[in-house]
Amino acid sequence: KLCAICGIMNPFTQAFVLRLMHAVLSLWGVYLFVKLAERLIASIQWRMYAIWFWVFGGVVTVFSVHQLVETACIPFVLLAYLYVLKYFERERMGALIIAALAFSFSVGMRYQVVFFPLTLGMYLLWKRKWSGAVLFGIFFTLGFAFTQIDNLLFWHKPIYQHLLDYQAYNATHFADYPSNVFSYLALITYYVF
Repeated sequence: KLCAICGIMNPFTQAFVLRLMHAVLSLWGVYLFVKLAERLIASIQWRMYAIWFWVFGGVVTVFSVHQLVETACIPFVLLAYLYVLKYFERERMGALIIAALAFSFSVGMRYQVVFFPLTLGMYLLWKRKWSGAVLFGIFFTLGFAFTQIDNLLFWHKPIYQHLLDYQAYNATHFADYPSNVFSYLALITYYVF
């Protein structure tokens, strides 16, 4: 729709623009991963191993091309964790708000990553950081609601309709996929590794 608004009607040019946007998003993810590795890995040699594995191990190069839907959320997860680290270093609420918004955008793109912010929220509650937990919850909820507005604008449906349809479809079609549970666990294990 944005290409059409800009006068780009050729489908090949539209596909090029879309791929270019995803390439920029993937490169931003590499940049964020490098920044995260600098903060978490003291050894320069192991940091470089991690970065090279991230880039050439398939996370960026293969998945960002073949699994665009699954990987568009990754740079936002990385951005959120950078700000989570900043929050825990100095307990700045602004960093926690940015982390909550970045997590909400990532969950808005891919619902399965909800476990990352959920775990952080539970940790804040466990550590009795009440103001941080409440602030994180409020801004995560507001950011997530913002990501669901496309239902209203483009599809003329209620704001959380896509999430409800996603849950309803998966509840009724869980046995229709050709693979088994082990292939999904293998994919998750690769991402965790």
